[in-house]
Amino acid sequence: MQTRERTVDSEVIRLQPAFDDPERIRSLVQEAGPFAALALTAQTKQERERSGKVLVSFVPPWFRRDLATHGEVHSPGGEEVLFHTGYCDAAARVYRGAEIVDPTTVYVNVMGPVRYPFAPHLDIPVFVHASRRNCPVWLLFAMFCSGLFVEQRVRLATAVTWFFDGPGGAFHYWPEGPTGPMKSEEPPFDNVAVVADNEALYHGVGPLGSVVDESATPLSVDATIHHESDTGRWRILDPDPVVEYEPSDVRITISWKAEVFSSEQEQAARRQLFDAPLPIDDIVARLVDDMRTRGLNPVVPDDPLHDPEWIDLVQSAYPLAPPPVIPRSG
Repeated sequence: MQTRERTVDSEVIRLQPAFDDPERIRSLVQEAGPFAALALTAQTKQERERSGKVLVSFVPPWFRRDLATHGEVHSPGGEEVLFHTGYCDAAARVYRGAEIVDPTTVYVNVMGPVRYPFAPHLDIPVFVHASRRNCPVWLLFAMFCSGLFVEQRVRLATAVTWFFDGPGGAFHYWPEGPTGPMKSEEPPFDNVAVVADNEALYHGVGPLGSVVDESATPLSVDATIHHESDTGRWRILDPDPVVEYEPSDVRITISWKAEVFSSEQEQAARRQLFDAPLPIDDIVARLVDDMRTRGLNPVVPDDPLHDPEWIDLVQSAYPLAPPPVIPRSG
């Protein structure tokens, strides 16, 4: 069964059942560890190299592992999720009948109990020529918010499925924008998925779990979590054992992404452009021209990817909409 809600440029599809054999998928996740700290994996290798450090001040008990990236499977059984026909069919409907759905990514989040939400956010947009592999995140969001690169944005569909019975841990999203009404998927999650353009759809997670160990040792970005097949528990190592969770205390999220094209011709044309060098001069020129029409007088620095004053100017000219707030009870 699929139901739909409309966003400005796409639709939100609720898919149920998400999988024919959800317990098989849960087993694949349990066998896929260890999972790295989400605070570490939130930065790409290129971002860490550009900054020279890991930019993190607090590490929650949230972990991630990629099962597939760029269409390549990295974990046994990952192809069962990557090429899942239910996801692919729903992704085509997100963009109203797109012809080509090209799955690229599967990652899994394993979240321990926390008293605070995973704040509402947008996924990082991707453009022809420009992605996290070659472009800082602040500029990608500025390109998105400017509205100047709509034709260059890569259309992505994201499917999200959960394994968690509660309490807490609801998935919240805002299909009409951050000022519109909030929609929620509440646990216990009954083999359901939400499929949408998560680069344009604010979404977040409510506080989850009933057992929070306030005395637990603070985690470092080197912490990992893995599933112990003999006990069924999830254990955090950092590098020594820190804490163990019962399976019912852990929220598992499977996220799947695919590039979506209106036709084979569009797919072929864009494929030729994806690996081209970042046209930073063209991007900056387009932003500068637009800022000047708005009465600003920007001065382009020698290094527009790293100059702090320029970054502040661009971000203030093209800010993200204020994110919505998850109710405290969520």
